[in-house]
Amino acid sequence: MMGSPEGEWGRYRYAETQHEVTLTNDFIIQATEVTQAEFSDRMGYNNSLFDNCSDCPVERVTWGEAAAYCNALSASEELPLCYECDLSVRPAECTYYSSYLNRYDCPGYRLPTEAEWEYGARGGTTTETYAGDLVDLHNAYEVLDSIAWYHNNSSRRTHSVKGRTPNAYGLYDMLGNVWEWCEDGFVSDFETGSVTDPVFTEHFENDRPLSSGQSVRGGSWNSGPSNVRAAERSIGFNEPYSTDAPVGFRPVRTVP
Repeated sequence: MMGSPEGEWGRYRYAETQHEVTLTNDFIIQATEVTQAEFSDRMGYNNSLFDNCSDCPVERVTWGEAAAYCNALSASEELPLCYECDLSVRPAECTYYSSYLNRYDCPGYRLPTEAEWEYGARGGTTTETYAGDLVDLHNAYEVLDSIAWYHNNSSRRTHSVKGRTPNAYGLYDMLGNVWEWCEDGFVSDFETGSVTDPVFTEHFENDRPLSSGQSVRGGSWNSGPSNVRAAERSIGFNEPYSTDAPVGFRPVRTVP
């Protein structure tokens, strides 16, 4: 199941309608958010606000920069590229390769769809977080402190990846530290019916993301508990190097 039940603590009144999702492709997802060291090694620069921590997640990254990094990672492993990117401008501008009819078809690295991201974030659980439900504010602090960097414990900054307890899939920081870009454009809510291999292309024009409207998931170092849940969704603003854009990413790859 994707989304949240109506009674979930911290749930926004829409945008999280619970529905059944089937993913027909196996995929691998990076265990950590891409770090500043990983990003600068492949891209040659680092515009993170908290730029004195090589093991911290890279942030202040646009959707296009995240896609360009995925291309660079694919190239390093001699895999097909999932995006067509213009690297002559900064930040990079990227579009989907039109040769792939479905986002899941590309065998190279790409950004996760919302469905893939939430599947990974839940780690096989059905609760609000993989450490349990958030019943009230006091309980939320107890549940989240061991698994996420958020406003209650972050000292208002990012932290090194692998600093909190991972979920059962071995994934770190799926909640907190930085928001994470998804492949999808943001939709105001999900349909109630079951879907297979969903990906949303709202807020795209000719397969190019618009200046705002791509989905981000997971919350960040400055998020309150209600924003640090597996079902939490928000809109990422594709504005380069904004100090109020604590957004990073982690690549995924379809496994044939």
